[in-house]
Amino acid sequence: MDSLASNESSAWQQVADLRLRLQSGVECYEHCYRGQPWYVLRSDSDGVYFRCSAKAYQLLTLFDGERTVQQACDLL
Repeated sequence: MDSLASNESSAWQQVADLRLRLQSGVECYEHCYRGQPWYVLRSDSDGVYFRCSAKAYQLLTLFDGERTVQQACDLL
């Protein structure tokens, strides 16, 4: 295994078992840009904005604090 693949595997092992969830107070808005759906998330606490694709948003919605990252990815 080359060093890049080894680093990617190591990084995955570090996050695969985490149980993530969005913090409370995150608002989501759907926007259409160049004919594609995009999602803009905004944090009420600090006003930070984050834009993601529909596929990334689908993954984010699976982070409920109960599922692991691996389980969420397996559902896609």
